[in-house]
Formats: sequence, structure tokens, C-alpha cells
Amino acid sequence: MTDNSAHSEGSRHATMLQAEASRPDQSVIVSANAGTGKTKVLTQRVLRLLLSGAHPDTILCVTFTKAAAAEMRHRLYESLADWAIWSESKLLAHFAEIGEARPTQEQIKIARNLFAHILDHEDGPRIETVHSFCQSVLSRFPLEAGVPPHFQLASDIEAAGLCQDSFYRVVSRPSPALIEDVAHLSGWVDDSNLSDYVRQVVSNRDLVTPYANDPHALARFDNYMKDELGLFDPARLEMLAEETVAELQRHKIGEVAEMLLHGGAIVQKRGHKIAQWYALQDSVKPSHLAVLVEAFFTQKGEQYKTYSSKALDEIYPDCAARQQPIIDILEAYVQNKVGAMCRRLSLALARLSAETFRQFQSEKALYGLLDYDDLIYFTEALLSQDQMMAWVRWKLDNGINHLLVDEAQDTSPTQWTLLRKLSDPFFETSDDDEKARTFFAVGDFKQSIYSFQGADPLVFETTTSAIFNAAKAGQKPVEKIPFTRSFRSSAAVLQFVDKVMGDTRIIGAGGHYQPHDIEKEAIPGLVEVWPITVGEGRYEAPSFFPPALADQHSAETKHADKVAAHIAGLISGHDSHLGPVAPGDILILLRKRDRFSALLRAALQAAGLPVAGADRLTLNSQIEIQDLLALGDVCLLPEDDLQLAALLKSPLLGCDEEALLSLAASRGKQSLFEALMRHDGAADSYGSACEALARWRSMADQMPVFEFYSAVLTQGGRAAFHHRLGASVDDSLNAFLLRAREHGKTGSSGLSHFLSEFRQGGGDIKRDMDAKAGTDIRIMTIHGAKGLEAPIVYLPDMLASPKPAERIVMSKHGVFLCPGAVFRPDFFEQAKSLTKGQQLEEEDRLLYVALTRARNALFISGWQQLRRRKNEGSWYQLASDIIADLLQTQASDEQVMRYQTGQREDVEAQKIEAPLHSGAIPSWYTTPPQVEPTPLRPLTPSDLGDSDIVMPFSASNRIQARLTGTFAHQLLEILPRLSPEHWDAASARLSASYQTGRQPLSPENCQKTIADVKALIAAPRWQALFAADALCEAPVVGTVRGLSVSAQIDRMLITDSHIIIADFKTGRPPHHNEATPTAYCRQMALYGALLAEIYPDKEISCWLIWTQDLSERQVTAKQRADIILTLG
Repeated sequence: MTDNSAHSEGSRHATMLQAEASRPDQSVIVSANAGTGKTKVLTQRVLRLLLSGAHPDTILCVTFTKAAAAEMRHRLYESLADWAIWSESKLLAHFAEIGEARPTQEQIKIARNLFAHILDHEDGPRIETVHSFCQSVLSRFPLEAGVPPHFQLASDIEAAGLCQDSFYRVVSRPSPALIEDVAHLSGWVDDSNLSDYVRQVVSNRDLVTPYANDPHALARFDNYMKDELGLFDPARLEMLAEETVAELQRHKIGEVAEMLLHGGAIVQKRGHKIAQWYALQDSVKPSHLAVLVEAFFTQKGEQYKTYSSKALDEIYPDCAARQQPIIDILEAYVQNKVGAMCRRLSLALARLSAETFRQFQSEKALYGLLDYDDLIYFTEALLSQDQMMAWVRWKLDNGINHLLVDEAQDTSPTQWTLLRKLSDPFFETSDDDEKARTFFAVGDFKQSIYSFQGADPLVFETTTSAIFNAAKAGQKPVEKIPFTRSFRSSAAVLQFVDKVMGDTRIIGAGGHYQPHDIEKEAIPGLVEVWPITVGEGRYEAPSFFPPALADQHSAETKHADKVAAHIAGLISGHDSHLGPVAPGDILILLRKRDRFSALLRAALQAAGLPVAGADRLTLNSQIEIQDLLALGDVCLLPEDDLQLAALLKSPLLGCDEEALLSLAASRGKQSLFEALMRHDGAADSYGSACEALARWRSMADQMPVFEFYSAVLTQGGRAAFHHRLGASVDDSLNAFLLRAREHGKTGSSGLSHFLSEFRQGGGDIKRDMDAKAGTDIRIMTIHGAKGLEAPIVYLPDMLASPKPAERIVMSKHGVFLCPGAVFRPDFFEQAKSLTKGQQLEEEDRLLYVALTRARNALFISGWQQLRRRKNEGSWYQLASDIIADLLQTQASDEQVMRYQTGQREDVEAQKIEAPLHSGAIPSWYTTPPQVEPTPLRPLTPSDLGDSDIVMPFSASNRIQARLTGTFAHQLLEILPRLSPEHWDAASARLSASYQTGRQPLSPENCQKTIADVKALIAAPRWQALFAADALCEAPVVGTVRGLSVSAQIDRMLITDSHIIIADFKTGRPPHHNEATPTAYCRQMALYGALLAEIYPDKEISCWLIWTQDLSERQVTAKQRADIILTLG
């Protein structure tokens, strides 16, 4: 058989399998490789079901995304519209294509009338996500399901905000039972991580629901940890420590210390620690056992390689032997202690999560909301009632007789349980069942990449197998059909993919990888693996620096430029094998949206290449959203100079930098707002700004938040943003308005509350990227590109990045939180190892998805940087080895390796040594500037140690203290610029903004802070610090003993001979017999040292002032000098 005939036979076989899979009289489970036409077969099966006489509204097709549902509906209705107008010959030809080779006249009649019937009766096949289906069921049966009638679906952003609110409400006013739990957790977890841990547990409905609803569930969990895992009782920790001390004393640990003091320097150091502990009074030894643990174990919790030395063995031959029982005693003690702490923290986290979940459910019920998890949960509960199930099926318009599931590998176990409620009755044996009822599922184990949404490919396999067996047992026709023939990708791409996925390093393909049959052997295809890009370190620019200002010598910046240059060259026609390339042909896939993503986008734009908007946006980081937030701030507090300046420069007011600088320079002692209002009524840009501000402030006072911002955008604001930033801002502007509307629906009111809530969690918005390429280059995450394809795909970030350590694990038995990273219980390490293994398997599947998005060409590359990207164990290393194997050569780190197939130039696979193509980019863009030393990241006072006053986690101290400090410092910045008669009004406006949000300051706290600040400003002793010539929040940058330091001084007065600086503290003042906290002294020492470099001839005095009682402490020049000597 010739190659051509074999190829034709393969095509015919694939077409036959597609026709078999779409047969309407049997159930089918399809395992489909990427690009094998699953969407075509789904549409084809629905068409054939309709032709067979199935009523349209008995067909339910469940898709994974709304975009997939829309795409399938479009294909379906396009075919139905064509059937209504095609000639009979063309219609019959299409029937043959979809597997209906001998249609009856009745089928032809049905085909002609289907489109009009569906339009007239609005009862077409239901093609929707599982959540949309559940929403429609619950909307029809709210009372039976126990949900609020006319409920609203909470968006992801709204649900996340309510969950966060619920957490803070619980920890702000914990019940007596939770107070101790919060105290324990705060000792090991900071507030942001604790909030994240609770959110993870709350989102695990199967785990948290028993905790919240079953009064005995937490007791069973504790018993499981005690009896099954053998974790020590936390209540007996003190007794354990005392027993451990007694055992150590029996082994004469003091003599061991004496032995070690005769050893070398390292051994002596251990001996000193033991002797230090042994010298303690017996009553305090149990609480200081950590000293001994440090002496006998490394920081990683491992035993030292040796506990003696040759010289020491000559003096004490039994030195090592004497230490071994002590090591065993201490190891048992630490393991028991960590186990007890794990038990205590896990139970505390479970209890806190349960209380948060109850609060979360109450909040949603209060506002008549359901989230996406609720939709599945309540629908599944409704259908679990046998009598109710029959009632619901009867009411659902003749019931569902045909269920089709797309992307079945990404269906979660909970969703499968729900779908089984619908499909299981299909296979019940019944002699009088006249209607054929069928189940169809299509999926691919290798493309299951959504475990964070609950998907499990093993559940996909076991569930579809169970459905297959149920159909066989019920004597219903059912088939399993594999799709392996790719109609998407070139031979080069598919041969490379098959080699990669067949490698022994790949463990996530399910153990039964089916190579692709290639349909498009003749089209030009290639795979390139580039040398790794290395750099000269990375400059730690401030977070607000645009990517274009990043260090051009860092690896990631150089690599972004390299990718942009290569794309420019490709579009310019520098690759004759691929032929003409347009920007819309190119898809760039990244693992995540990070700094490299921003650099790459900036490099493409700098090269003049069109780039599509991001597939996901973080609202808070968008400049147009920051401008709208600044508008809100200015409406509430016009004296906020910084936000007013941002608003003036925004497209909303359009002042240029020169006008803003001129206004600021002329203000004298006035605020920027007062300076601006001097131009009220003027026929210039200042006058226009005054008019707009007056109008907006009036609207903000009278309108709800949503109406206010809608009016601003409708009355020219949106057009102004379009003019400066382009139409792509519409996504973020619309999402912002949606948040404002949701804020109003929850009963919250007031602009101040909205701004505070939005800043705490603006959320992300996801753009549905069209499956059909547009005219711009697309940059997406691999997850976001699922279901998409492009002629040319770049994978520029293929090296391995470090994964953050996980401190919690969840299993069917419960949630476990372990303190620290050493001496963890065996069960915890085993659970982590299992989780890590599952993550590695999903990484393999993610690689498969990334590689199979390409039709013609793959360009693989990466950048390397210490502690951020490494080659060992990376996708890049695997790709490099595979392409070298295809080329039958050695993997190279210095040259491009290129494998190509196809007939465009009839060339064979080859290895090239040419440099990467460069595009037509201006020379200044690619010419590096003169190399300068990379400065260290500036040190701030907080880098030198935390405050000596440590506050445990709770809303009444740490969070409240932070907010109080911020509030007080804003008052200290604003009030001195105003005349005293305006203090009350300005204080009231600023106070209002702090009395809303998830962590509001109480009115009493605000009034107390305002009174304290007024007293400080009015104090005769410090009036010079608040005079017009004193500096406020003065930034100072410099080096101290070789360290780069960046600081901001609260208040500073510079005279001809002296400098007085003051730092204000809002916490508890130290008592008269307490030393000044060390961290505060270090802070002032840094301030003084920086200023001494600038003003070497001036005397500097440094003061700490507590606002609560106006107490003060001077940090003398001698103290500061002593501290500076310890730095460096």
C-alpha cells in the first residue's frame, strides 16, 4: 500500500468513527486526542438526534464554558439554517457527511422545517454549562429546592468578597469557643495566609459542610487525629515537656555537655548550648527544650552527620554513644509536640472555617444570592429525592432523554454526581420503554488541567466506565470509541508531541497514551527549541515602575526582547518555510500572568506589533480603574493632594504635566484643591477642571454609587478613556460598573464604603477569547487557551519555577495545618507527597495542552535566573532532549535546534546554527546601554527587625492598630496644611472613609485618634514641626555602611544649624521604666545616618513621639552611632 493510499484509508477510518460516535440510537463514550474534531462530532450528534425525531427540548448538551456553548450553538443553527435553503442534492451530500447516507423522506421534511420550528417555539436543544442548567432548574423549583425565590447568581468577584467579609466578621467578634482557636492560629499564621486557608476550606463544600452542619463532625475529626493518626494530646504538652526533662536528667546530660566542651569549635558550640540549658533552674527547663533541639538537630530537623570527632573520641570513647539516647528522647519529644500542635491547629482551622461558612451562607441568604457551588449543591440535593426527581423530570418539558457532556475530563466529582442523577434512569431495563434514551460523553484524560476547580481525570475514567457498564447491564446499545486522528496540527508538531508524551519522564498521561494519526502531513510544520537566555541579574525596581523601565540586562527582559524580535522577523517574511504570517496567526502561551508577561507585552508594543488585550485583568491594577478610584477619593476629600493630582492628569480632566506642576508650584501653603479653585470660572483647563469637579461632587452626594459612575462614564468619561487608552478599556470599565451595581444590591450604601471594599478585593475579570483568530497577537495562559488553536504558538517560559511550600493539606478525612517545616508527622508528609505527585501529573497534562494548540509551528524557549527559573527537571530540558533525538544529534545549549516537515520547500528535518531572526526594530531599542552596577534592593527600617511589641492576630489589635496608624498619619499630613476652622470638616470626611469596609474603625476610635492628633499639632513644644517650612512624609534615599536604604520621615524641620526629625507612633507608649523598642531606635539611627550624609555640618536630633499621651523619647547621637556600627 502506498503512502497516499494509507493516508486516505486513515482519513476514511476516522470519518467512519465520527459517524459511529454520532449515531443517535446508541450511547457513546469518546476518548479524543487534541484536534480530532470532538466539537464537530458533538454538533453532528445533535443534528442526527433531531433528524431521528427527538424533540429538541429533550436534548441537553453540557459544555465546560459559556464560550464553548456559544460556539456549538452557532454551528448547530448555522447547519439548520443551511438545511432550510439548500438544494436537495447538497442536503443529501451533507447528510452523507454526518453519517445519514440513506435519509428517509420524513427526515428530509424534518430537516427543512427544524430551523423554523425552533425559532417559532423557542424550544431548541439546550446547550449550556452545568451551572446554567442548575440555575434554570432551581429557578423553576425554588421552594422544592429550599432556595430563595427569584434568587440572583453571585459573580465570582461578589462571592469572593462576601466570603472575605464573612471571615473578617467572624474573627472581629469571635464567639467564646473561637477566641482560643484564633489565638492559636495567630501564633503560627499571619492574617492574609489565614484568610486564604479558610477560603480554601470553605470552597471545599464536601469537607466544610459536615463541620458546619453536624454537631459531632469536629469531635469525630479530633478522634480520627488521636486514634488513627496517633497525634499527641495538646492538653498534655506541659506534662510531656516535664517528663522529657526527667528522662534527659537520668541520662546525665550535664556530663555530655562537659565532654563536648573539650572538642573542636563546632562541637564546643553545641556543648555551650547544652550547658546553657543545663544551668537553668529546673522549673524553667521544660519551657526551654528548644535550646537542646538546636544543639542536636540541624535547622532542617535532621541529625548531624557526626556527634563527635577523632580527637574527642580519644578522650571520651563513648561520647557519641552517650548522646544517642538523648537524641532519641528529644526526637520523640519534638515529634509529639509538633503532632499535638498540628492536631490543635487543624481543629482550630476546621472550627474557624465552619463558622465562616455558616456566616457566608447567612450573608448570601440575606441578599438572596447563590454562588456557583450552591447551584450544584442544591440541584443535586433536589434530584436526590426520588419522588421529587420524578416530579422535576415530568415538569421539565417531557424530561431529558439525551444527555451529552463535552470536556468530560474537566467535570468535577460533584458535577458527575448530579449528571448521574439525570443519566442513570436511561439504562433501567423496561420492556415498554418506547423512547431511545442516550448518553454521550467526550473527553481526554491528557487534557484534564482544572484540578483547582475540582476536576479529577481518574473520576472521569471511573464514572464513564460505570455508565458504560450500567448500559451493558441494562442491555442498552453503548460503545467506547477512540479518536486519534488529528485534523489540526502539522506532522512536525504531532511527531514532537508524541515523542514528548511517550517519554518515561511523563507520568500524567494516564498510562495509556495513544499517539496521533496525522491528517495534514503535507502542510509545512516546524518545531524550534532556542538556547536558554541568561542575564546579569535583576534590578528590583519599585512596584509602580512600568515594565519598560526594568533593567535591560536581566534575563527575562532580554528574553522578552528576543521573542518580540523573532515575531517581528517572522511577520516580515524571514521564514520561507512557513510562508506569510500575520499577527493574528500568533498565540503566545505562558504558565501564569506575572512580570514576564508584562515585559513581553511591552516589548511587542515597543516593536510596533499589535497585541490583543489580556485574557484576564486584575481590576485594581488597571490605570483607568485607579483614575475612577481617585475621582471617588477626591469627591469625598478634595484636600487629598495625591489623588487630586492623579485625577487632574487622568483622561477625565486631561491636564498635562506642565499644567499640574505649575498649579502645584503656585499653591504656597494651600492645598492643591484650594489652589485649583482659585481658577473657578476661568476659561482654561483649570476652569474646566473646577467645573467638572463641582458637578461630580454634587452627583456623588446625591446619587448611589452605580448611578454616579455610570453618569461620569456616559457623560464623556468613557470617550476620554477610549481616546487615550483605546477601546480595550471597556472590559475593565464594565466590570467596575458591575461591582458598583452589586455593591448597591447587597444593601451597602455610600461611596466611601464602596471604595474601601473595592480596594480590599477588586477581583479579576476574564475575557472570553474568540476561538477564531483576530488581527492581533494573543498572549494567554495555557489554562486560558484550552479549546483554542493558532497556526504559530510560542512557549517562551519553559524553565521550571519554584513552587511555594504548602502548609495545609486537605483529604476526605479533614483539613490539616502543620506548624513549621520540620519534624512534621509522617501522615502529613505522605499527604503532601501525594498532592505533589498529583500536581506533577497535571503539569504533564498542561504541557500536552500547550503543545497541541499549534497548527503549523512551535517555538520553545526560556530564560534562566537564580532561584526563579532553572533548567533541571523543566519542560525545556525535556523538549531539548526530544528534539535532539528527532534530529539524531546532541542537545545543544548554544544553538537553535529546528525540526521541520512538509512540502512547502520539500525540506527534511535539519539542525541550523543561524542566529534567531531579528525584526525591523529601531537600533536604539536593541542597543544595550552602558553596563552599570546593579544596585541592591533598598533597605527599609522594617528589614532590620520587627517591633519589640508583638501583637497577636485579631481585629482588635493588629489590623485595628495598622488602620489607626494609617488614619493618624493621614490626619497629621492633611490638618497642618489647613486653618484650624477646617479641621473638623476634613477630619469628619476622612473618618467616614475609615468607618466602612471589612475592618472598620469604630467611631470612638476615630474620635480618639482625631483628638490625639489635634492635641499633638497644637502642643507648644512641637509647633515648629508643623510650621509651613517643615517637611511632611519626607522621602530620603541613600547608602549606610554599603547598604542601600530608602526611608520616609514623618516630620522634619531643617534650620541653619540643626535638623529635627520626628516619627509618630500610635501604639502603646512604653512605660517610664521600659527601654525604647530596639526596632524604633534602629529606624531613627538610619534616618540620622542618611541625613548626616546630606547635611554633614548640621546637628541632628531624632525624636519618637507617641500620639496617645504625647510622651517622647530621644534617640541620642551616641545610641544611633552604636546601632549603625552593627549594620553592614
